[in-house]
Amino acid sequence: MSVGRGSIPAMSPSAAEYAWFDRIRAMYCMTYVKGLTPSEFLSRVGVTPYPDQNGLSSLYSTHWTDPLDIDNHWRFIGATQVQGDGGPWTLAIESNGWIGESDEYMSPASAGTQVLSHYQNASGRTSFNWWEDGELRTTFEFPHSRRGSTPDDLIEAMRRVGFDVSPEAESPGQLAKLALAEELSGVRVTAELLANSSYACGYFGELPAVYRNDGKVSAPRPEPEACPPRIESRVSDEQSQVPRPEGLGRGLRALGPRPPGLDQES
Repeated sequence: MSVGRGSIPAMSPSAAEYAWFDRIRAMYCMTYVKGLTPSEFLSRVGVTPYPDQNGLSSLYSTHWTDPLDIDNHWRFIGATQVQGDGGPWTLAIESNGWIGESDEYMSPASAGTQVLSHYQNASGRTSFNWWEDGELRTTFEFPHSRRGSTPDDLIEAMRRVGFDVSPEAESPGQLAKLALAEELSGVRVTAELLANSSYACGYFGELPAVYRNDGKVSAPRPEPEACPPRIESRVSDEQSQVPRPEGLGRGLRALGPRPPGLDQES
C-alpha cells in the first residue's frame, strides 16, 4: 500500500483554503479512514453505539452536555461517509477528543487500510498522524521533527501544500495539516459537509447520567477505576506531555459561504 493518490491534481490544496476552519476548531480530532464504513470503523475502535446525530452542532452539543465528559469519564465520537481517492472513506470527528490520535486505537483500526488524523488539544499541542496496515508510518507536530517507521515518506506531499521541512522553518500552522490531509486522502472537507452530515456515533467509558434512564434518575459519578485502562493511560500521557505520533493525508478544500448555525461552535 502506498502513500498518495493515483493522479496528482493540477493544483494542490493550501492552508489558505481552510481559513473557515479557524472559526469552528479549538480542541478537536479529525480522522480519515480509507475503505471502511462509519459503522465498521466504530466497531474496530470498540465504542458503545449511541444514536445518530445530524449535523456538527448536534454532534458537538451532545459531547458537551454533561460535565463528566470533560473529566474524561467518557469520549464521544461521530463518523460519516465521504468520498476520497479510491472510493468511500470514513471521516470521524471528536470535540476535545484524542481517540484518532492514539496509536493504541488507530493501529488496529488501520489493519488492511490507511488511517490519517490531525489533532489539537486545549493547550495548543497539535499532531498529524498516518497509519497503514497497523503501522504508524509518520507522525509530527512540527514538520522538521517527524517520527514513525517511514518519517520521510510524506515530504514531497508536505512541500506541495506549503510545508517547509527545514530545521529552521516555522510551522505553517494547523490549517496546513488539513491541506495535507486532502492532498493524501482525496477527501474534501467543507463547512457544509460538517454542518449537514449525519454521524454514526459511539462513546468510550461511562455514559453520563443525563443519557441514562432518560435523564430521570441521576446515576452515581463513576469512580476512576470504572474507566477503561487504555483511556486512563492516555490521560497520563497527556499530563506528562509525552510526544505524540505524526501523520498522512490528502483531502480538504475550501468552501463557499459559512452555513448558518456553525458560528455557535467556535
